[in-house]
Amino acid sequence: MNAAWPFLLEVFGGRQSARSLHFIWATLLVAFSLIHISMVVLVGPFNEIRLMGRYRLPEDRR
Repeated sequence: MNAAWPFLLEVFGGRQSARSLHFIWATLLVAFSLIHISMVVLVGPFNEIRLMGRYRLPEDRR
């Protein structure tokens, strides 16, 4: 990284700051994914997959 994009160290305030930001964002991304996957599992994965792209408004609301 230092050889390819040396300006990134200055942008992020040094190697340790970049490392900390990387692990914070990675943790948030994993938490986001786990929360959403658990929500699908709790509702029912087969029901969610079956309904993908097939949602229609009732006739009286069109």
